[in-house]
Amino acid sequence: EVSKEWKDKYIRHLVTLAGAWAGSILTIRSLVSGSNFMIPTVAPLSLRLPERTLPSNYFLLPSQEVFDIDAPVVTVGDVNYTLADLNQLFTNLDIANAN
Repeated sequence: EVSKEWKDKYIRHLVTLAGAWAGSILTIRSLVSGSNFMIPTVAPLSLRLPERTLPSNYFLLPSQEVFDIDAPVVTVGDVNYTLADLNQLFTNLDIANAN
């Protein structure tokens, strides 16, 4: 960590381009069922396991401070999972890295 004095001296502006500071709901889809990034010739499930091994996906999970914590983000059958239920969802899916 750097001091405020250092920041004041060396940083004039911070410009982020497409920063997902609050996370992304799409990250949940990547972890649950894979994401093919809209490439029709790639099966999403073929990317699910590799996507689960990327540390950046876990940093991009939606922030509970910004997104509605009680809104369903994943539905499996008649069970709805909210942001508050993500640990249970990841446990049920045996995603070891998520908890």
